[in-house]
Order: sequence, then C-alpha cells, then structure tokens
Amino acid sequence: MSQPLKPIPLIQTKLYRLKGAGDLIERSHLLAYINQRCDRPFLLVSAPAGFGKTTLVGQWLDQAAHPAAWVSVDEDDNDLIVFLSYVVAALQTLFPEAGVATQSLLNAPQRPPPDHLTTTLINEINTLPRPFILVLDDYHQITHPDIHQFITALLKHPPPQMHLVMITRQDPPMPLSRLRATQRMTELRMDDLRFTAAEIQNYLKLNLGVDVSPKTASMLIERTEGWAVGLHLACLTLQRQHNRASFLETFQGTDRYIMEYLVDEVLSNQSKATQLFLLYTSILERFCTPLANALIEALSVDKRSEAWSSDENILAQMQTANLFVVSLDNQGNWFRYHHLFRDLLLHKLTAETTAADRAALHQAAGNWLAQHDFIDEALRHFFAANDTAAAARLVARQRYALLNGAQWQRLEKLLSRFSPATLDQYPVLLMLNTWLIYQHSRWAEIPAALERLEAALAQAALTPEEIEQLQGEMNALQSLLLYHAAVDPKNCLTQARQALEKSAPQLWMVRIMARLYMAAALQMMGDTQQAYAAIYRGFEEEETQSDSFKAALIMTVCYIYWLEADLPSMAQAAKECITLSQKTDSPGILNHGYLNLGQVCYQQNDLTAAEQHFAAVVQQPYLSYGDCLASSACGLALTYQIQGRADEARAVLETVGRFMLETGNTTLMPQIQAFQAELALCQGRVAAAGKWAAQLDPIPPMSPTYGFFWPHLTLAKVWLAQDTPTSRRRAADLLDEAWTFVESTHNTRFLIEVLALQALLHHALNEPDIALTRLEQALAKAQPGRFIRLFVDLGPPMAHLLRRVKGEDLARQRYVEQLLAAFAPDKPDVTSPPLAESLTNREMDVLELLAHRLTNKEIADRLYISPLTVKRHTTTIFGKLGVRNRRQAVVRAHALGLIPSK
Repeated sequence: MSQPLKPIPLIQTKLYRLKGAGDLIERSHLLAYINQRCDRPFLLVSAPAGFGKTTLVGQWLDQAAHPAAWVSVDEDDNDLIVFLSYVVAALQTLFPEAGVATQSLLNAPQRPPPDHLTTTLINEINTLPRPFILVLDDYHQITHPDIHQFITALLKHPPPQMHLVMITRQDPPMPLSRLRATQRMTELRMDDLRFTAAEIQNYLKLNLGVDVSPKTASMLIERTEGWAVGLHLACLTLQRQHNRASFLETFQGTDRYIMEYLVDEVLSNQSKATQLFLLYTSILERFCTPLANALIEALSVDKRSEAWSSDENILAQMQTANLFVVSLDNQGNWFRYHHLFRDLLLHKLTAETTAADRAALHQAAGNWLAQHDFIDEALRHFFAANDTAAAARLVARQRYALLNGAQWQRLEKLLSRFSPATLDQYPVLLMLNTWLIYQHSRWAEIPAALERLEAALAQAALTPEEIEQLQGEMNALQSLLLYHAAVDPKNCLTQARQALEKSAPQLWMVRIMARLYMAAALQMMGDTQQAYAAIYRGFEEEETQSDSFKAALIMTVCYIYWLEADLPSMAQAAKECITLSQKTDSPGILNHGYLNLGQVCYQQNDLTAAEQHFAAVVQQPYLSYGDCLASSACGLALTYQIQGRADEARAVLETVGRFMLETGNTTLMPQIQAFQAELALCQGRVAAAGKWAAQLDPIPPMSPTYGFFWPHLTLAKVWLAQDTPTSRRRAADLLDEAWTFVESTHNTRFLIEVLALQALLHHALNEPDIALTRLEQALAKAQPGRFIRLFVDLGPPMAHLLRRVKGEDLARQRYVEQLLAAFAPDKPDVTSPPLAESLTNREMDVLELLAHRLTNKEIADRLYISPLTVKRHTTTIFGKLGVRNRRQAVVRAHALGLIPSK
C-alpha cells in the first residue's frame, strides 16, 4: 500500500548562518586572500577547535558577492539520506525549487544507491540559475564514506555556479592533493588563522577598553600562540585581574589543561545561577529558554532554588558577557555553545554531578523535546538517560504518521536504534518492524513475525484498547496472506472485517489495506457489487478524508475493475487517482495510477498513451513499489516490441531486473524473468523461452494474479510454440488447470486469455469447432471492456480464427472487425517462431493439398506436375517449417496461420 511521502524531519536552525559576537575584529588579510582565489570552486578551512574558522567564514560571507546556503553538520548527519536532505533544504533557502527530484528520492519508499543520489543532485545543482556559496560547517563530524564520496564527486565535476566551503577540524578523506595541483582549492590552516601581533593588540583594546602595554600583549601572544578561543578566555579573565602581567605568567600552552583552568576562572566570576545554567544546559546541542527552564525544573527542590534566581535574564547576560553563546536563528530563540566550550562544560559537569543527576537532566530534555516533536533529539537524550521505555513510547507515538506517510526509510532508521531483544519487549515496535517486512516484500517472513507479535502481546502491559488495535493490524496482514498464499477468500474476508473493526481510525493506511482485501475476497467469491461497496463505503465511513486517503482508496478499486475486465471504469478511476495524488505529492499512489491507466491504454491499443504511462513509472524506480514497477516494465517492454523497438524492449527488462537485485527485491525477480521469456517468444527466440520454461521444475502453485501478465500463461505459450506432442499435452493440462483456477476465483481478465489460448491450442490440434467455441466465450467476456491487444498479441493464428467467427450479433461482428483491423501484417506470432524463409506460391499450393491428406500422385494431378516434383517441394516445405513429416507440417502451418483449419 503506497501513501504520500513525507520529508525527513529537519532541524531548521542548522540552516542558519551563525552570527558573530560584537567583540570581533576584521581579519582583512585573510579575507583578501580568499577573495583573490574566488574563481576556485572549493574553500577548505581546516584547523583545530577554537581557531576562529566559522567566524572568519562568516566575515567573508558578509561581504561576498553571492548569497550563501549554510548547513551546520553534526554527528547525527552520518547518513547520506539525512545529509543530502539538509543540503537540499539549504539550497532551497536560496532557490525554492532546487533539488526537487533529489528530495523525492530521499523520501522514496526504497533507498536509492549513493551514486544515483549523487548524480541526481549534481545535475540539479548544475541547473540553478545564478552563482551561490554552500557552506558545510563542522564537517569533521562526518565519518560515513558515502558522504565523503558525494563531496568528492561534487568537486570532481563542480557545477560552475557553486562555491563550496568546508569548515572542519581535520582534513576530510578526499583527494586534496589533486585539487591542490589543479588549483581548484583554496586552503586556510592553523598557522594561517593564528592572530598576528597587530590583531591581538586591536582585540585587547576592543575587549578590555584600554590600551594594553606591549609587554602584556607580547606575553599574551606567546602564551596563546595566536589561538582565538584562548585569547578570548584570557581576555574574559583579564577583565577582573589587577595585576595582568602576573596572571599571564601563571599559564602557558594551548592544551586542555590551560582551557580548563581558564574556564574555571571565567565561571568563578559568574553568579551561582549562571554557573549552574551553563553546566546543566551543556548536555544540549542547542537550547532555548523554555528548554533550559525544563532542565532546571527537573532538579530537586534544593538544587532548583540554588540554580534559579529572581533574575530571569541569564541567557541575555551570558550573551552580553560573551560567554561563547552562539545564536542559531534570526529570531534569537535558539542558541548553542561554542563546541570547545561545551566540551569543557560537559567535562566539568561529569566531575561535579552524580550519574543520577545527569540522567534526570537527560530525561527532562527528552521529555521537553518529545512534547515539541523534536523526535531524534529527544531519543538521543532518552538513550543517554538509559530510559529505553521512554524511547519506545516516543517511537510508538509516531507510528500513525510513519505508516500513513510511508516514511519507510525513517521508520527503519528509528527501529535500528533498538536491539532485537528490546523490540520483543514492546509490541508496538514489533508491529512496526513487521510492517517493514511487508514493505520490503518479504511476505514469507510475515507468519513468523506475527507469531512473535502474539508472544509479545501475551507478556505486554498494554490497555485492552491498545491490544485490540494491534490485533487489528495483525488481522490486516493475515487477510493478505489468506488471499495471496492460501487462496482462502472466506477467511480472508473474516480477517479483513476484523481489521476494520479493531484498527485505529487514524491509521488509514491499514484500513485501506483491509478494505482492499475485503473487496478482493468478495470479488473472488463472485459478489462484485459488495466488493465495490467495501471500497466505496470508505468515503462515508472512514474518519480520514484527505486527498491522500481518497487517492489511495481509488487506487485499490482499480485492481477490482482489472480482475472484472471492466476497462472503462478502470480508466476513469485511474484518472481520478492520478489527479488526487498529484495534489498531495504522493508518487507511490501516482505511479499506481499511471500503471492502471497504462494497462487500459495498452489493451485498447492506444500504444502512444500506454508508452507514456508505463514510462512514467519505469523512469522513477525508487518512487515506485515493486509490483507496480514490475508490471509497468513488462507493459513498456511489450509496447516497445510492438513498435519495432526490440532492443529497447529487452533493455527495459534487463534494467529493472538489475534494479530489483540491487534493492534486494528478489521476490519479484521471477516475474521479470518470466516476462523476458514472453518477450523472447514475441521475438521468435523459442529456444531462449524454452530454457526459462525448463527451469520451472516444479511449476509454482497458482495464486491470485492482478498484474500485467500471468507467468503460468507464459509457460503455456512456450509449450504451444515448441509444438511437440508432449509440449501440446502439457499446455493443454496447464490451460485446463488455469481455467479451473480463474473460473473459481472469478478472475475475468485472465479467464479471457485462458480461453483465447485454449482456442489456439485446439486450432493447432485441428479441432476447429472447439477452437471457435473457446474463442466465442473469450470474445463474449472481452467485448464489454473492448480488449484488443489481448487477442492481437496472439498473432496470425488468432487472426485466422477471428475471420471464422460468424453470427447475427452485429455488435459482436463490429468488435471482431475492430480486432482484425488491429492486426499488423508483419506481426510476429507469440505461439510459434516465424519462418526463416517464406514459402513460394507453388509450395503453398502443395502445403494446402497436404493438409487435405492427398497423396503425392493426387497432388501432382491437381497441380499438373510430376510426383517427383511434388516430393521435392514437400522436402523443401519440411525444411522451411522445421518439421519431419506431413502431420507436423500441417500442424505447424495451422499455428502460423498459413492455411485455414479444416
């Protein structure tokens, strides 16, 4: 079941450029150095923490000629999908339509490979209308090789309008030497970023408000080695020192110990409330006043009173005091600490608090973030507090949005945070994991997963309502198994009804699935009107009535129309589905609409429209669900074949087959392989098709089929084409079995094709009356839907049979005429390979008389030639037809439509 794709939740403050403090001095020589090399596509600013990297880039952007997009990277971005989501979101702050195709892939139900994502985004960047700067701050947080490969590819062929800036504490694993040698990179490193003597003089004057003696400045240069953050901390400390020279002599170096010393000095000059505020909020990667208040409220009463004062403007005071607080948005709501300062505060927090206190802080942070829908940040704090139960409850709370929104990649990432043993403790998580199994088409694993769920429910402390709702979801999956695997419509209907009774009203994805299988079971039992009602009642009975819901509901009814061979109604529903899904950005539903409309157009012989609709699906494989993609690929391949584009037809199936293997969807590979055999028959490659048929041992059991074709009928076509007594007998047995199956399951669409193939079989066996009876039955069921290609694709023998259809039914005769008009004169025969060499007129005369069982002498007398000449013609005919005797020649000629059946 496909639903609208929802974007990955992003922290918007990571897209804001960090604002500099008011105590900064302009680093003119470094800005000039960058500006002189603006023609190079890459600026790398690489130095340890505290050297002013981000501040310098911010100063450069203030006077840059082009706008900038900004991403503040953190450790949670070590996933290519997440990382590129932030890159696209940053680009959209400058170009709202940027990266639309990439964004669709990032939210697709199937995860595209890194190379495909990389190529798509680079191509989209290349189309942006004007120059821009893209800044990646704190890139050292990235460790995933896929992201490094993306950046490498981006710089290998850099879009001309992009200037990439990377701010990092360490060099990325990229071919920097090649970029350096080709002058495509500008570098600024630790030695470049050290403050000069003149800059320190200016900085001290700006911060201390007085001119500092050359001796003091010289000593500070020596002690800090031009290290920006050390210089800032020293200035904060010097503001309260009477004997500055004496103080400067007490520390040296730029390592952690001097930093801890300076932080202690700075904190000692703050109020107790400010000190505790700094320590407690250091557990947060970003914070706002309400979040900070929640942490304080979580403390015990005595600690709370100690931490909080009547002064509610602690955050403002910290900004005024330049205590390494960085604003993250334009509104001044969200902040973070300088990374190095936060690291030191965390170290101090660990030393001065108990594990229980720290857990309480993380618990409070998780609760506040969860209440405000910052899910990933909340989970991080719950796990830090070792509160797995809270983390499980939080993920469980998202399940309606995750399932209704088809957020499969996000769901998989969230569940990966829990161990298998933990999943077993929480039935809701186990249920979500079972839906992932379903989405990956690993249906054979569903029974075991449901048993696991039953065991978990027996042990879980859930309310009766929660248990019932989970059982409703299990009922929906049971209905799927009973329909497809057990072919048990009665019990399928029972399970689907229970799913509707029990499942949560908000979980419309599950409820639509239940309605689909309720309708499918009713249709299988022959109650078509109730089948349609089961679906259409959803418009009145369901709580949700969004366009996404309506599009998905209409999508399901298309398959009932297909089984009923009602092409006009199917076309109308498919068009409604397409219109609604285009409004809601639901590519999965949209592609189902295209598939269904493509099938209608194909069967009604509108090949141009069929190609358009099938191609719309095939060209977006990651936005399509597996069965939809497989059927669309088969439809497109056959359309190409009919249009004389045989190589393209084969290429489509090969490409989609590779895609199935790459994405691990091996369940659908047999479908692709079966249709490759069908295509081989169309192209006269009977041996290739026969090789596929020989590997089907044993033949898979029959199950309900609702796709573009039915592999069991492909097998029957192969055996008919092989045209031996054994293959004809096997084809007859298989078609009898298929007739029984589709008749008993009321599958009119494939019953028509079974009857048509039985007509061809009896035609080849020289049983014209039975052949015509089967064909008349097929025509009666196909005429209301105006099926054309189903008959035309069976080649000249079907055309020959259709010419023999007589009767007084004018509507039937007009339908037959329409079918015959659609036969192309050079249409290959799907049931028998074409002749390598055509028969001459005289050979055709001999062949027709052979069919009447005349002796060589009788034929010679009729044609006024010698018996020896008849024998010579007969030998030539056998060779051209690839047969060894008269009977085989006649059967083969009938199959090719060369002579009429007697």
